[in-house]
Amino acid sequence: MALKIPFFLLLVFLLSFPSPISSRAVPETSQTGVVGVVYSMSTAGLPPPKQVADALVDAGVSRVLLIDTYPEGIAAFNGTPFHITIGVNNSVLPLLAANRSEAIRWIGDHIIGPNVAVGTISVGHDLLSTYIALYKYLLPALRNLQAAFTTMGLDMSLTTSCSYDIICPGFPPSEAHFNSSVAETHVMPLMEFLTETSSPFLIQLYPFKLYNSDVIPRASTGLATFDSRPGIFLTDPKTGLVYQNMFDAMVDATVAALDKLGYPDIRVVVAGTGWPSEGTDDQPEASPVIAAEYTERLVSRLSSGAGTPALPDVTPVAYIFSLFDGPMVAGMPTAWNWGIWTKDMQQKYIVDFASAANVGGRARRTLISAAAGWAAAVALFW
Repeated sequence: MALKIPFFLLLVFLLSFPSPISSRAVPETSQTGVVGVVYSMSTAGLPPPKQVADALVDAGVSRVLLIDTYPEGIAAFNGTPFHITIGVNNSVLPLLAANRSEAIRWIGDHIIGPNVAVGTISVGHDLLSTYIALYKYLLPALRNLQAAFTTMGLDMSLTTSCSYDIICPGFPPSEAHFNSSVAETHVMPLMEFLTETSSPFLIQLYPFKLYNSDVIPRASTGLATFDSRPGIFLTDPKTGLVYQNMFDAMVDATVAALDKLGYPDIRVVVAGTGWPSEGTDDQPEASPVIAAEYTERLVSRLSSGAGTPALPDVTPVAYIFSLFDGPMVAGMPTAWNWGIWTKDMQQKYIVDFASAANVGGRARRTLISAAAGWAAAVALFW
């Protein structure tokens, strides 16, 4: 159970401000870019978050998705220029779903306390597939957070991150639909919430996994790694649209699946994509060379500002998974070798983030400039 913050400490916090203060949403004054990185803050052996934040600024990164977060780590991003998305761990969902006061407490600890500008909160991950037993907590948690935002005068998107595993078949995009076991019972209620709150749908797209599932020809990794040489393409037989890479095909498949459920206008954001730099003996394509090709070509493709074949006027937004390698998993090198930086913050390969920094549309960010909303929330729910 979460610890209760003593009321007198909250009172001291609120009285420490010399004048009435409020939280306000402000529009971004520049385009937020289309390429970001996923940064797992709790991986052992990493540099302090402040060093990481400074290095990301120097690298020209415009978007950061923070996962496995903690308040002190989030605070390191105070004053940074990033469009920030904060991931909420699955383990927290039961508490957030239980009552609104826990949602308010989480916001106080992870947003108001660290004093960061946040655009999106992603609540849980893979709740429609791997962790479906926790799905029952998702919508109550989202609604409690949304109600807390309203009470506290905050304005940011609320969503969740899902695996592409819930969409089938892998190709062609025009035939894509959500798995029948979750489409009406799980996906539709989530999409209703996203529609009500004008929030995006976050999905993780890994052409590497599709390549290894034999959905596309395995004679060459070209379709999976944005190889632009002539003759490397697939055609959707129903629409006639030509796909030169699987990333675009997977984005369009997600859009098609949403359309079939009746939600054609929900924005799709790619919350994770990348390529492993090491694999097992029977996975020679999991290598530093091909990982570099995928990542560099992904950034180049998005930096062009082009849309997908089905949505030519909409440039996808994508987060590279991940900034650093994850914890080692014995016998499963492809489970953790996804990082684009080493632990001493050296690039494994060159990623030109700056080229993608001014591509894309505006997005909402919330500037926490004060705490009047927090005071109101305490008064209502203490």
